[in-house]
Amino acid sequence: MGNFIDLKDRRFGRLVVKKRIGSKRGYAVWSCECDCGGIAEVMSVNLIRGNSQSCGCLNRERSQQANTTHGMCEAPEYKAYQGAKHRCNNSNDSHWNDYGGRGIKFLFNSFEQFYAELGSRPSPEYSVDRYPNNDGNYEPGNVRWATAKEQILNRRVLLVSQEILCEIFGEDGDRIWKILREGILGRGIANGQN
Repeated sequence: MGNFIDLKDRRFGRLVVKKRIGSKRGYAVWSCECDCGGIAEVMSVNLIRGNSQSCGCLNRERSQQANTTHGMCEAPEYKAYQGAKHRCNNSNDSHWNDYGGRGIKFLFNSFEQFYAELGSRPSPEYSVDRYPNNDGNYEPGNVRWATAKEQILNRRVLLVSQEILCEIFGEDGDRIWKILREGILGRGIANGQN
């Protein structure tokens, strides 16, 4: 508690001292304007020692940065990452039997690795697909963003309707459906015969 030092118009971090407003515990108290526009009342000792550098916005920013890994927790890419991970690792997931229950593993070490592999989802019509090996794991080199049509063609058991064939192949879909249907009936498969 020594001599009075006039701090008016001096900068301390983000704070610029505007005026003295009183004293506290033997130290001058200053009204300071922060770069963010906030106002802080700070004792001179805290300004001089560097204990106060903002109105509180600096601590909020540092806390947010410390608690933010990638900043994408609401992004569709992160939701796809979490969904695939959950299907493979959580036996209570409703899709467990088709993924983790079949031995499919989720082998990405982090969301950042997953995102680096796939990039941004092209549009809402896309979801994560294991490709080129549908029986393989979710791992680098075996995932892609795919449309529902692309995923239909990448199933374990390919169930195809005439409508799906027409969607995929256009006018040729009806012709392909007829060929497939005649081939299946001709072999007796449709009647339960082998």
